[in-house]
Amino acid sequence: VATLAASVADLGAAFTYTDSSAVAVGSITTNGALANANLGTVTGITTNGGAVSVSAGGALAVNEAILSTPTTGTTAGTKVGGAVLLTTSTGGVSSGASGTITTTGQVSTVTGIDTAGAGGEVLVRAQAGNVSLGAAITASGGASVETADTSGAGGVVTVRADSGNITLNNIVTSGGAITGGSTGAAGGLVQLKTGTATSTIGQGTSTIVAAGTGAAADGALKVQATGAVTLDQANNVATLAASVADLGAAFTYNDRSAVAVGSINT
Repeated sequence: VATLAASVADLGAAFTYTDSSAVAVGSITTNGALANANLGTVTGITTNGGAVSVSAGGALAVNEAILSTPTTGTTAGTKVGGAVLLTTSTGGVSSGASGTITTTGQVSTVTGIDTAGAGGEVLVRAQAGNVSLGAAITASGGASVETADTSGAGGVVTVRADSGNITLNNIVTSGGAITGGSTGAAGGLVQLKTGTATSTIGQGTSTIVAAGTGAAADGALKVQATGAVTLDQANNVATLAASVADLGAAFTYNDRSAVAVGSINT
């Protein structure tokens, strides 16, 4: 198909789609004319904490939002954001201004002492093309809504272009917000990888933020690149590690607070 849109209501129920050629996540407003064939408008892809997997044989365009934050979870495990996997075997992966990817953990419960959901994991991978993100990826933990609760931790976001360049938009995988004296959570992990010579990674005016909340630690950024890497905006991680393979290719990183060059084995 050319355009894909889906809504899955059950808690934890997954959505998986494979297309042999190019496909776009969009909005579908047309309906059948027969009785009971009018399903209404469906825009983007939404699940209630279920995983989202879209694989395309050609280019994949995320023109409308993908949202996998749970809303009816009752335990920390069922409050975790649903994983989002977007892959192409040929052609690039792109997102438009409305094509956000959000897998934030569910907030803690209003009554009782509990923990909010962690952010879900995101993988965006183009095996033979560029990754060009025009909208944010958010995999932060859920907020704690009472002082005795604990926020959810940030998730893992991986962006790969095995044979192409990466252009980022904002990536946020922070610990969930805290209320009063509630317990915060650690920031997540961001991973960036290019696979062929001269392929570059840049972020324009966007940022990478993996901030911890409360007393919890900020997260980490891991880069495995071939060509030049330019991440010179107001980023925020605690630990940085990078490998750049091409002869003479530069690595540039800026952090708005403290950062340590370390080892990342997670």
